[in-house]
Amino acid sequence: MASLARKGPLEGRAPWQGEGLRLAGSDLLSCFLLRGRPDEAMQQRMASLLGCRLPGTPIVIEHGKGVQVLMLAPCRWMIFASREASPALPHHLQEILAGSFVAVSDASDGYVHITVEGPRAIDLLAAGTAVDLYPGRFRTGHAAQTEMARIRCLIRRDGETAYSVLADVSAADYLWTWLTTNAELTIATLGNSGAS
Repeated sequence: MASLARKGPLEGRAPWQGEGLRLAGSDLLSCFLLRGRPDEAMQQRMASLLGCRLPGTPIVIEHGKGVQVLMLAPCRWMIFASREASPALPHHLQEILAGSFVAVSDASDGYVHITVEGPRAIDLLAAGTAVDLYPGRFRTGHAAQTEMARIRCLIRRDGETAYSVLADVSAADYLWTWLTTNAELTIATLGNSGAS
């Protein structure tokens, strides 16, 4: 019988690594989209389940019990959950949301998730987006919807030199090729400038 195990869009591709940079496709997170206008009572029930309130402003990611929540737009949030925490999460959310005009959907298969790590990660990403990614403005735990290499995407800062890029799964091959190609250019350019 054929395996029904979920496969990521970049499965089978080895991580790319160079001086000060590492890129890898990741399948560690599930993504859920929440749409609607939950009232205060529902907000409190969801906060009890998630371990954090739904953020009221974009950019900053709220951290909860195995989940991270980002406001994408008014009345629209993205919930990131670890694979361990995610199997029962939709069911619990649907129980809380039953009878309301708030809906949750599993969007995990709709996104490609690429991690970009290392001291030169910021230089690579800055070449593809107009978002100011420098630490004074784009801090750990921040996220921004933007374009990367002309593709709509979400960039998250996960650590001091660690970022995630999420985009529509249909762009997986193009985005991976753009990032790995420009990673080589970034290293070559910075190496040459550092040697001069």
